[in-house]
Amino acid sequence: MAGAVGTWAIALSDDGQYLAGVTQDGHIRVWDLNTSGELIRDYETKGSFGTCLDMSVDGRLIASGHENGSVYIFSTETGRMPFSLSGLVKPVRTVAFSPGGKLLAAAGDSRVIVLYDTSSGEQVANLSAHLTGKLKSGPLIQGRAWQLIQKRRRRFGAPNGYQRLGGLKDLLLLEQAEA
Repeated sequence: MAGAVGTWAIALSDDGQYLAGVTQDGHIRVWDLNTSGELIRDYETKGSFGTCLDMSVDGRLIASGHENGSVYIFSTETGRMPFSLSGLVKPVRTVAFSPGGKLLAAAGDSRVIVLYDTSSGEQVANLSAHLTGKLKSGPLIQGRAWQLIQKRRRRFGAPNGYQRLGGLKDLLLLEQAEA
């Protein structure tokens, strides 16, 4: 696929039609997999090394995290960057949209997960993690999987293999325990 050189992280749309990648030189590129991988978008993120990427479930937003501590949200409908977010210690190691796409979680080496409102770009919460049990110390997200899930789906706490780290309204933040 054209433009894939230097891609550091990727995300696939829920419908499987689009593949997005963030590059070492700070570009977010989107390919249409229904047209043999044609490059359809190339977003500029001010040149900072891209470390992570996520797409909202509805495909309207793409978020990227960067080595310099920046988080960018792009609208796939307009092709513009409505928000350039701050509040994290560099580097940003992971970004994830909530299931409904109303929140974006971002985390790095600071052991804090920052939640942003995707409609306003406002920072709405900081969740600090206190790792216990079998979880190793070190950067919160680095090397482990975490996810946001709706409490409505899991009313009885964390599923097997996960530890509850925090929550906000109808979301739980979980971290996968290491074996």
